[in-house]
Amino acid sequence: MAESSDIEQRIRRVGKKFESLIETTIRNAGREAAKAMIFNTPIKTGRARGNWVSFNGPDREVKSDPIKFDLVGATTAAEIARSTSGWKIKDGQIVVVNATRDPVTDFPYILSLNKGSSRQNPTGMLPFGKQAGLRELRKLGGKL
Repeated sequence: MAESSDIEQRIRRVGKKFESLIETTIRNAGREAAKAMIFNTPIKTGRARGNWVSFNGPDREVKSDPIKFDLVGATTAAEIARSTSGWKIKDGQIVVVNATRDPVTDFPYILSLNKGSSRQNPTGMLPFGKQAGLRELRKLGGKL
């Protein structure tokens, strides 16, 4: 029969693995949502696509650098992935993605783009981000 301290250690190990799995899944869901929104942002100059940034939770401290102009979107997506790589949920660090610090003042047209004002993407960016993030979160079910 295992001693209680051995059982407690096993429970702690399982708890740490579970915590790590949850953090990784949520971080990946945020990244996938960001990627989907970036790649579905209509482009003319690449300015809107290149200025998506990640925030560190509710304090809205910007953690990724706006790229400024990104016609493809890959550089912006990579910057968001880099800036969120070490985030821990227990520290209150969550993936929040926005079109720059203040989309209303920095890019007033980003809101109309999301409402479908561009023929390139008449459905906006948010639905794609939501679908991609949910797909990633559903993967967690198969890992438990």
